[in-house]
Amino acid sequence: MNEAAETMVSKLKEKLAKIAHFEFIKKDGSTREAFGTLNPELIPKYDEKKVEGLVSASYAVSETLSTGINEKHTVLDPDSFDVHRKVLADALIPFQPKEYTEKDKPENLIIYYDLESKGWRQCYSDSVTRVY
Repeated sequence: MNEAAETMVSKLKEKLAKIAHFEFIKKDGSTREAFGTLNPELIPKYDEKKVEGLVSASYAVSETLSTGINEKHTVLDPDSFDVHRKVLADALIPFQPKEYTEKDKPENLIIYYDLESKGWRQCYSDSVTRVY
């Protein structure tokens, strides 16, 4: 990596402590603009998408219980409670990026929390094209 690219990657890593606005080339060749962070205060403790799914599932169960009738079932299926338990357990797993062992993690891999897509993403340092 040349000196200008190293400087840009250093700038990106520094900015990820707060909020970084940057671009990189994806594996498919398209350019991705990203707003990322590694600031724990900006990263949700749990996966928001899974928690939203849990809330939706809980609402459906409470609606079924309050009316006592469902379009498909007159009684709640006991298996649905197992599904909801699994959804709850999955939603409450701390939200963290994929873990790599020292041997498995590529040296030039940058892992960040994407503020727009609300999930962990990664890119390679040599694919970063711009840091704002």
